Amino acid sequence: MEWHSIFWLLGIALTMAVIAVTVCWKYKPIPMVFHIFNVVLCILLLGILVTYIDNLIPWNLPQWMQSVDISMYPYTFLMPPIFHSFLALVIESKKIELLQRPYQNIVYSLLSPMLLIFFVVFILPTLNSVGSQDYYLISFAVLILIPGIFLMVRGIFLWYSERSDETDLTMAEFNFVLIFPLLGLFINSQYIWLNEYSGIFGNFSSPWFVVFCILNAIFMCIKLNSNRYIYKLSIVGRLITFPFTVYFALVFLPYVPLSFTLILFFGAGILMLTPPVLFLFHFKQLVIDFRFLKKEGASMGQIMFLSTLIFIIPLSITTNFLIDKNNMNALLDYSFGQHVTKEKIDINRAKTT
Repeated sequence: MEWHSIFWLLGIALTMAVIAVTVCWKYKPIPMVFHIFNVVLCILLLGILVTYIDNLIPWNLPQWMQSVDISMYPYTFLMPPIFHSFLALVIESKKIELLQRPYQNIVYSLLSPMLLIFFVVFILPTLNSVGSQDYYLISFAVLILIPGIFLMVRGIFLWYSERSDETDLTMAEFNFVLIFPLLGLFINSQYIWLNEYSGIFGNFSSPWFVVFCILNAIFMCIKLNSNRYIYKLSIVGRLITFPFTVYFALVFLPYVPLSFTLILFFGAGILMLTPPVLFLFHFKQLVIDFRFLKKEGASMGQIMFLSTLIFIIPLSITTNFLIDKNNMNALLDYSFGQHVTKEKIDINRAKTT
């Protein structure tokens, strides 16, 4: 990549940072124009990075130093800001009187993948003599999927906002907090795909994924109509498992366009769409929890202290990785240092590292 391209990217990043700091400093909402600009810019950057990903990697870089999923990096880092701007635009669009019913948005959103399939099957084959089919496919997919995804997210948001009773658990919520996550883990399991290392989207074979999935579902199913002490304990549980929800939402955000298209095929895309939807449910429930705590007389300091429970899982994982790292370094010192080391080596831990 040429130097002027790098300067352009740095200039864009600096501009975004200045706008973000200014808005936070003045304590004002982010303008909608910024969100529209951010969506367009990130999609353009995503298209450029995906198109020239091979040129960004030096040809003399050894294969063993390259990650197997390096092509997913642009999606991983650009989809979260796109998702954030999408949510802001969806919330702002609630003021528009057009398509105020959730089912209307969802039905119209399904026209988007149908049009994309029609384009791929009937129109794309006729463009052989005009130019690159990939160019037309990507361009049309972006133009047609963005409005569809927007309407789908808007439909889900309107449906969740229309619920006047926050004490009941709907069947749709139950599916998204328990049934779909467990089904997704089962399908992705290494026992299904006979792969020793990973499934389709990563290695989620650890039983801890299932444990946290079930615990998170239990905590999410406890609503305000429960015993007050049990509900307060569920708040603690939801705060602890929130990073678990955020992790899967970030992992599956790059697959949102694909999941949206696959919804037409036996609803297969629903499973890939589950983590981002569960993130919305979990975040909304935490907002309800904080409102409840304020009504119960909790101070802001107490709420902030309680919020530190979010760091339990990340700190536990980081600590475990550091222990693995030190144990592996001790093992390497023992192997290459004439079988001499001052550190105690945990062989069982080394086998699983």
